[in-house]
Amino acid sequence: MSIPRVDIFLHIHGDPSVGIMPLTDHITLQWDLNEFQDERERVREILSKAWSELYDDNTSVHFGDECPDCLAVGYHKPSCPSALY
Repeated sequence: MSIPRVDIFLHIHGDPSVGIMPLTDHITLQWDLNEFQDERERVREILSKAWSELYDDNTSVHFGDECPDCLAVGYHKPSCPSALY
């Protein structure tokens, strides 16, 4: 049995006004999002905390199947800027 892979994008915000440019890291985990939906927020929190510590900056995390703006899966929340496209 093959375990599915999930892409995770970690956005380090930076501060362009002082020359610290934002950047995005990408990791792939062997993890079945469909089987462990309730773990999604826990994993997001763990990775966000770890990357924030590594880069000494705020980090936001989204999974490859989520909208990067509103974090919805398969649809956009009404306030999502991506819903306009």
